[in-house]
Amino acid sequence: MSERTRYLNIRFISPIQLQEKDAWFIVSSEVRRIFGIDGAAEIGLFLSYFDNSNQGGIFRTSHKYVHRVRTCLCFIHSRHQSPLFLYSENLSGSLKKAKTLLLSSKHVTRYQNLQKLLKHSWDHHFDDD
Repeated sequence: MSERTRYLNIRFISPIQLQEKDAWFIVSSEVRRIFGIDGAAEIGLFLSYFDNSNQGGIFRTSHKYVHRVRTCLCFIHSRHQSPLFLYSENLSGSLKKAKTLLLSSKHVTRYQNLQKLLKHSWDHHFDDD
């Protein structure tokens, strides 16, 4: 029986704008760190799409290992000494549906609101130092 593929939408919120290669490196290196090279190979993580303007990525993985990828997201807090917040938005069985959900106004608005709130808290935190 063949592996079923799932597409996981992940948003990245950071004071600095991330590029596609940064998004891939952040998530894939954490998967390797936690599960090792063999575990990462089993998970079969692949960045299928990245939207620079809304800082969202669609990661492809096997349906059996979605929970492992989500687990790794919990351990990511910074990138180059800059705070970073990640969250998993949706899970889909097709890339087309995942892209539709990633770019939907409901999810983009939620991302923008979270970005404003976190930027405000980061500004206050860094001003206190």
